[in-house]
Amino acid sequence: MAAIEAKLDALFSKDAELSRLHGLMTSVGGVGKCIAAQVIVDTDGFKNIKEGKGYAYYSGVAPFEHSSVSSVGSCSRVSHQANKGSKILFHLAAIGAICMAGKLKTYHQRKVAQVSTRCR
Repeated sequence: MAAIEAKLDALFSKDAELSRLHGLMTSVGGVGKCIAAQVIVDTDGFKNIKEGKGYAYYSGVAPFEHSSVSSVGSCSRVSHQANKGSKILFHLAAIGAICMAGKLKTYHQRKVAQVSTRCR
């Protein structure tokens, strides 16, 4: 793992724009070098993405409404064609952010405390 991180550091230090994007990404709690590199590669340095919503659908972290005649009133779902590697990395980043003290942990605790109805 240390060898991979050293190679990532070498790549990011060669390009000023990649270094800037990497710095912005890793400033978010729970986001490390590997997750930042994955997002930068997926979005081609945020050039291929117009909206965050599109990348959320692509990575499988945002549900979309499943609608057809036979599924009236059913829950929203995540696409099976999503980039599951990105989804796993975002899940790990969220867990890391929840474990660290700060605004994200407080937000998570507040949302968990709220009673919500869930689709089963």
